[in-house]
Amino acid sequence: MLEPERGFGRAQARTGIRPRAGCPSSHRVGLGHSGALFAIESGYVGVECSWRTYRWRWPLLVVRRARRRCTAAPGFQRYPWQSTERPVGADLAAGARSRPGLGRSVDWHARYTQQAGWTAQIRRYLYEKGGLAKTACVLEPGCGTGAVLADCPAGALHGLDWDAQHLQVAQRAVPRARLVRANAVTLPYATASFDACLTHYFLLWVDAARVLAEMRRVTRPGGVILALAEPDYGARIDCPAELAEIGQLQGSALERQGADPRMGRKLAALFAAAGLQQVTIGVMGGEWSARQFEDGWDLEWAALEADLAGSLPAERLAELRRIDATAWQHGERILFVPTFYAIGWVPE
Repeated sequence: MLEPERGFGRAQARTGIRPRAGCPSSHRVGLGHSGALFAIESGYVGVECSWRTYRWRWPLLVVRRARRRCTAAPGFQRYPWQSTERPVGADLAAGARSRPGLGRSVDWHARYTQQAGWTAQIRRYLYEKGGLAKTACVLEPGCGTGAVLADCPAGALHGLDWDAQHLQVAQRAVPRARLVRANAVTLPYATASFDACLTHYFLLWVDAARVLAEMRRVTRPGGVILALAEPDYGARIDCPAELAEIGQLQGSALERQGADPRMGRKLAALFAAAGLQQVTIGVMGGEWSARQFEDGWDLEWAALEADLAGSLPAERLAELRRIDATAWQHGERILFVPTFYAIGWVPE
């Protein structure tokens, strides 16, 4: 926890923003020893603070008012995840499901970059449809290592994730992004803060209805919300037939991790329940070639083995891996996991 006086003095020295009175368009943003530093480093201006003494008799710095601004404050320190004042495990306590951090032997940035490659074409289409090139401020809850933020055309990029290691990678990958470690089911932003919110292979890992409700809250009226990719393992197709076991096991493994492997088919109902308008739902097509085996097969299996660890004997897993490799090499392999997307607008 920050020492109040030193913490706020450091924030003033970094940003040049000092407490001031009289902000008629301002709003209350919180209190606590790190509140002022969090407000300033998160891009608030006109920060108004005061010291109060409560029953426990030591002074507490109260951030009473501040105006949000989307662009970065000059000289702020990025990725201030220590400032969200959420205890470890708060995501689970608040109803969010765990993400697949268990396979640390997997290069997750490479994996997320691979997934971003799968969706590059549909993302370009959705960005154009949603007018993201003209938007000033975009948030990606569940930004991971920044693989999707890296090519987002918006002006100001904000990302949020619960994995601190992923955020460190993301800050290196997308230096201009403003990143926060926080819980996606209680987004630490004011109402109508963003022009657009987007997710990518994320809603299956969380309480999707609550996260979408929060995304709508922090998106301005007339702003756009995009679910760029959500898989549906319940409709997975594997050929040759003996490889169908992989899909069944992976679906069960995802459920044990707290994910919803059938999230894709639920997007239409979720966007409707969130009250979004002009909603479009779609599903990506598939294409199979020997090049897929050459380019990404090892990484795909690394992620699969992380999911299936303990689900079946190592000998059987090795056998399935061999059958899979042979099918790809002989041009016999079909693997199709229907992956849905959705776009909708917040009512004006």
